[in-house]
Amino acid sequence: MLVFNEIKLYRDFQQDCEFAMIKDNYNARVYSPFGGPKYGEGTDVVDFNGQGTKQTRYYKGVDNTGKAYYTFDDDYVIATEYSATGVQYYTKDENNVYTEAETPITEEAFNEGTFYIWNTEATRYPYDRVTTSGDYYEPHFNEDPFHIAGLYKEKMMKEGTKMVPRVLKTNVGDIYTTNTIDETTLAVGDILSPRTTDGILVNEDGTHKTDIDDHETMKWQVVKVYTMPDHQKGVKIMRIA
Repeated sequence: MLVFNEIKLYRDFQQDCEFAMIKDNYNARVYSPFGGPKYGEGTDVVDFNGQGTKQTRYYKGVDNTGKAYYTFDDDYVIATEYSATGVQYYTKDENNVYTEAETPITEEAFNEGTFYIWNTEATRYPYDRVTTSGDYYEPHFNEDPFHIAGLYKEKMMKEGTKMVPRVLKTNVGDIYTTNTIDETTLAVGDILSPRTTDGILVNEDGTHKTDIDDHETMKWQVVKVYTMPDHQKGVKIMRIA
């Protein structure tokens, strides 16, 4: 695979080579929109039309519960401090449905139970409204026309994961230009392979080798001594094995 990262530089005078992904700048959460546990399995049962699946797209501006937004965080968090006034507390039932708690709540009741408050830190994203609201030539003009249901939940990252680079698969015959090579000089015909410690391309013994059999891993051949788009030294290489 080739590691591919989207370059984000916000100053016009900077060159692409100045970009670097820094681990502390990222918090990876979702690995893939597919591949997680199937809805209906385990304790997290989400049923859609009796199929054990969850609708993945909403076109009417609201979801099947009437909410006009989605969020990656919980709408409610556990209340940790008691307040006699100015706070609306909620309770949660076995179906994870939140209901406004009767007020007032005494401090004694607060300490004996579990109450939730609205999570003001959550970022909420509104659903787009795609359906029309006034085309009377269509009998169901104001309804959600598609119920696209996904069988599986998202596959989440392992706990503690900070960032994951995107990667591109390569095949024999692929050609690209690069400077991620730990060699001071290269010549057309040199055979390179990834160093096992970091993936950087090298001649394993430091010489200009053209014998493919001397390499045990993926092999790239130098086809042109070249430059990068920003005029750094580089080479054009082709995958040959």
